[in-house]
Amino acid sequence: MAEVTRESSTALRIDQNNVDIETEMVDLAYNQLYYETAVERLKGTFASLETVITGGRR
Repeated sequence: MAEVTRESSTALRIDQNNVDIETEMVDLAYNQLYYETAVERLKGTFASLETVITGGRR
């Protein structure tokens, strides 16, 4: 079950929000690169499997 936690060690802005947009954007870029790398590796794996299954013929 999901649990909501409140981070109290970061500074609050005037609007009582403690989200650091720069950190969030860095995390987003990292996750995007990780995802794209994983997809490319899977595509390579499936291409290899296709080659094995078809015996190298298309």
